[in-house]
Amino acid sequence: MFGLNLEDFLFVRESVSFSKKNQSFLVLSSDRKNIIELKDVAFVIWENLEKTTSFTDLLKKVKVEYDVPEEELKKDLKDWLKEAIDEKIVRKLKNS
Repeated sequence: MFGLNLEDFLFVRESVSFSKKNQSFLVLSSDRKNIIELKDVAFVIWENLEKTTSFTDLLKKVKVEYDVPEEELKKDLKDWLKEAIDEKIVRKLKNS
């Protein structure tokens, strides 16, 4: 099972190529065969992952942009990050 703690740090993998276009990011998948377009909430998440950040800080930054209940946002954010980690475009570091 995917585990993500509030103290974990996340960042865009160094090997991932991406480009900002208007209010979206175009991300080259880790297998270099697909382009993933990130808009709306995903855009805000990605923008905040360009530098290493904690899950807690990321949650706070996204919460400022979107008026949704924190528990709902936390679940959605964890789901999105799980997909991004599975796609090998985002990396998680355990906070020791």
